[in-house]
Amino acid sequence: MAQPVAPDSVKFSKRSILKWSPFHLAGFYPSIQLAYEFQFHKNHSIQLDAGYVIDIEENSDLYKNKRGVKLKTEWRYYLEMNSRRRILYLALEPYANIINFDRNEFNTECFDVECTVLYTREYNYKVRYRETGVSFKLGSQLQAKRFTFDFSHGLMLRNINYNKPVIPRGIDDVDRFGWVFTPNEKKRVVFGPVVGIRVGYLLRK
Repeated sequence: MAQPVAPDSVKFSKRSILKWSPFHLAGFYPSIQLAYEFQFHKNHSIQLDAGYVIDIEENSDLYKNKRGVKLKTEWRYYLEMNSRRRILYLALEPYANIINFDRNEFNTECFDVECTVLYTREYNYKVRYRETGVSFKLGSQLQAKRFTFDFSHGLMLRNINYNKPVIPRGIDDVDRFGWVFTPNEKKRVVFGPVVGIRVGYLLRK
């Protein structure tokens, strides 16, 4: 006689969830970010996450025509829980941001050695923003019928680089960026917090 299967052994089996990250639209490089999670075992799942960068506001000559992609791959380990409505998990997520934008700059420069004759020169060029990293997170996934709310937080290691030509400083060049918030464009490695919020729909239970 076949033995009945315990509910805990199948309750996470082979679920698939389509998710959307609304707060990616509020970033400095906004993107339409969608993810697909396939949970092939009661404790393990793989999540593929891709976003298309869009240029919501083109009001600055320094960051024009933003375009690119944000790619993530996440491995999750679900902790044992007694309820399907609230599920805790650990996650490891490598990612890459591949983004380009155009920049226009105007410099006042000297025509002669004594700088008695001045002229304004325009520079038009493309900036390549590349960021790779990995994050380790603790998350909670709430479920109501077929809808899910996914919240995670943790720590992230980021490798940031902006590739752009060297532009000479003008004689009246103080701060091209002014008081408007702009990202730090220095090449660097950063360790810090990360938070993620996604809403989802179960394609298969």
